[in-house]
Amino acid sequence: RSRDQRGRWDSCHGSSRELGKAMLNQNKHRSKRSDGRRALQGFESSLEQRWVPVDDGPGAYRAIREALPGSSSSCGQGGLTMVFVKDARSAETLGNRLAHDGIEALVYHSKMALEEREAALGAFHDGGGARILVCTDAAARGVDIPGVSHVVQAHFASSAVDWLHRVGRTARAGRSGKVTNIYEPGQRELVEAVRAAAERGEPVEGAFSRKRSFRKKLRKSAREGQGGGGGGRG
Repeated sequence: RSRDQRGRWDSCHGSSRELGKAMLNQNKHRSKRSDGRRALQGFESSLEQRWVPVDDGPGAYRAIREALPGSSSSCGQGGLTMVFVKDARSAETLGNRLAHDGIEALVYHSKMALEEREAALGAFHDGGGARILVCTDAAARGVDIPGVSHVVQAHFASSAVDWLHRVGRTARAGRSGKVTNIYEPGQRELVEAVRAAAERGEPVEGAFSRKRSFRKKLRKSAREGQGGGGGGRG
């Protein structure tokens, strides 16, 4: 961000940063193990899932756009939306592209400065501005954000734990929620196995463990996608 942008960020999001800081401090004392158990218990009956195959990058972006609210800044219309991507560079790229298209979205990943993460988390939780958070798996665990009605997996998770923690951000405490799973051709077999397990009410961990070769393909694809750019997870 430029100096002017950072100044506007600090002045507009000071109180949000305090809220985000309090949320992060609170969640430091929560057990990651218990959070994982909650995610691995299965799906809430009030959870709706959509499965969206795409052929390429432009197709994936169109699918993301179609999944998002018509106006991210229109308060009181729907809940909050979390969009999960594979790494920090992807989060920044998608956040910038949405901004270019006039869609207000916050970005959250571990490579951001702590004060920026606190401000983004607080502003998103407050719901007074952007209602979309583009994030990595850094926001999937240990961060409890009430009011998330929609999770978009812009990049399909590479493990059962990551997938379940992402899905577990919505349909909490008996509330309804929706998950949009976007996937590319190379992920089709894995997604079909996960989807079948979920629809049968079986643990999806089994689908991932039976499909180790697909997990390796996903990880290889993620590494190739980062090539030479220092993206990294988080």
